[in-house]
Amino acid sequence: RYNFEFFKTHFWSEAIEEYNQKPYMEFMHVASDFGLKYGLAGGVRDLRHNRGSILSFSGNRDRFRKRHKDILDVLVPHLHQALNRVSNIQKGMEKPLSVREREVMKWMMEGKTNWEISVILNISERTVKFHVQNIEQKLDAVNKAHAIALAMDRGLVI
Repeated sequence: RYNFEFFKTHFWSEAIEEYNQKPYMEFMHVASDFGLKYGLAGGVRDLRHNRGSILSFSGNRDRFRKRHKDILDVLVPHLHQALNRVSNIQKGMEKPLSVREREVMKWMMEGKTNWEISVILNISERTVKFHVQNIEQKLDAVNKAHAIALAMDRGLVI
């Protein structure tokens, strides 16, 4: 429940603090009987298709640290996309990138900021942000880096 409400990587202890009512505590008590006492979970949601993925690691000792959380933050969006591909849920992009979105994507891949792209393409920075948001939405990406990886994977830009 915590994950689907906040969609951020978190330690189980954070979720337990948020949801400390009886049914949730009973659930965690039963889980601890099976050695699932401490954990780390991360998830991502796909707004266009109204679904999401959760990746969770657990154990009977508290071994999870911030570095594990940081790694999971990076991995989860890519694992979500891989799960979609393997399960054939995603049949491809419904809307292709426009010519301008491809131009913006090309400069994003070069590491340019929104401001730099606006100067290069002679458009406002707000317009660049608009195109970046459209790109992320069309590719079901959670951020710019994820959009670039997906575009490269799908051969959308050279």
